[in-house]
Amino acid sequence: MKVKEEARLQSRGRGRGWWLLLAGMAGALTAFFADPERGNARRKEAVDRVGGFARHTSRRAEHWLRGVRAQTRGWSQKVTHLVPARINLDDNTLRDRVESELFRDPEVPKGNLNLDVAGGRVTLRGQLQRPEQIRQVQERVASLPGVQEVRSYLHLEGTEAPNKAEVRNLSSLS
Repeated sequence: MKVKEEARLQSRGRGRGWWLLLAGMAGALTAFFADPERGNARRKEAVDRVGGFARHTSRRAEHWLRGVRAQTRGWSQKVTHLVPARINLDDNTLRDRVESELFRDPEVPKGNLNLDVAGGRVTLRGQLQRPEQIRQVQERVASLPGVQEVRSYLHLEGTEAPNKAEVRNLSSLS
């Protein structure tokens, strides 16, 4: 029983220090602002500073909110236009777009590729070093807006082009 009572008395003593500290701070602030010589100027300066802080914080909040609105507007536009509309481009424009997309990548050998565009159909011819390059080129071209079909006669270096092999097979049958 004694232990509980001592603990209770000790816990009461802990809170008194905070109250004394708060009372001391309140007294110091009152003396600071109620000073007969400088109190009026200090009060006016405090009001000015608090007002300036409020205005500054308000402007920063407006600026931040404008940025958030712009970001959400951009995200909504991205979501709205996830799937590009079917674009009907003339063949020359489509060819330029395909070339610019393909040849932008330094991994794609520019001198080894030839492409033709007719009616939204892109025909790819040429030699590449690796099979994954052929697949990447075909996928890239097929993903472009305006491309309706991709015909690929791409082949690995040292192998025969697919369209030539078909012709040879047909001529050997006759």
